Amino acid sequence: MGMLAKFHLVPLLGLMMSLAMVLPAAFAVQTGFREGAEAFLFAGLLGAILTVMVGLGTMRSPQQPSLRGQLAGVILSLLVLPAVLAVPVGLLVPSISNVQAYFEMLSALTTTGATVFTDPQSIPPVVHLWRALVGWFGGALILMTAIAILEPLHLGGFEIEATVTGNRRPQMHRALSSNRRSLLVGQMGVVLPAYASLTGLLAMCLIFAGDPPFVALCHALSVMSTSGITPLDGLADAPSAYWGEGVIFVFLIFAVSRRWLVDLPRRLSFDGIWPDPELKLALICLAVLPLVLFGRHFVSAVEVEVQEDFIGALRAYWGGLFTVGAFLTTFGLESRDWEAAQDWSGLPNSSIILLGL
Repeated sequence: MGMLAKFHLVPLLGLMMSLAMVLPAAFAVQTGFREGAEAFLFAGLLGAILTVMVGLGTMRSPQQPSLRGQLAGVILSLLVLPAVLAVPVGLLVPSISNVQAYFEMLSALTTTGATVFTDPQSIPPVVHLWRALVGWFGGALILMTAIAILEPLHLGGFEIEATVTGNRRPQMHRALSSNRRSLLVGQMGVVLPAYASLTGLLAMCLIFAGDPPFVALCHALSVMSTSGITPLDGLADAPSAYWGEGVIFVFLIFAVSRRWLVDLPRRLSFDGIWPDPELKLALICLAVLPLVLFGRHFVSAVEVEVQEDFIGALRAYWGGLFTVGAFLTTFGLESRDWEAAQDWSGLPNSSIILLGL
């Protein structure tokens, strides 16, 4: 561990992700997909060897690197790591090019969620699991970067908060400033336990709601990272149906504010929840926009066919509510009733609201 503490961020993260390839390899073994297990074990071993060699060749002194140096390391990691992560994808999906495999992993690592796979059912399940795992790791990396680097540097919107509150040096930064380790690495012990625990809890809830364990795990990973990665064509194909969407909607609250995973016990109390300005803004969007879509039906009744079905009205409202929450948190998957919400509102271009969110 003492030697790893001297590694630069890029080889350290590369080593972690290379070792993580054991998980999809074990899944491939369990499902009898020998080629998948071999691909991930080969790629993991190759990645571990290369990253250790780079780490040893670029070892630094154990003193804490500067915040701007750590930020540069995160950016470089987002550019370099996808090349390592894409190796098993390229081996198992020969129909895509190396550039497409790189883009797929870059999209997952940055939690963008865009994909080059037009037919998810034709892709081996182990690849979907790897996409979800990479997205989950990327979500944790971005969250830790925000707390440990962007907030102390007053970047990415934190400069506004620092000006309003007068807090020029965040408490979390003060707590770790005396530590000789990287602030980003130090955040792992703060963020990852809650992040991983909530992911496991969500996966269990989705299994109880009716999803197969594989689908439940992939969706839990993508919900917590807000990457929107799914092995299905969409949430409408999930066996958990409305129960699953309801559980996902509840857990999306943790994507509204970074403060949840830093101080989870206090956030679960009313006094800890309500002062959060990010949560207030999210609640305003969730209260107003679905009602705009829902209420527009009655304003434009002369333009569209009037629907008196109470169940249809509930479906339309739920489709708008869930989809607004999903896009507000960048999860980005539509409700099974989003089309019903569009038809109810009579707005053929209502998806422009999602782009704004």
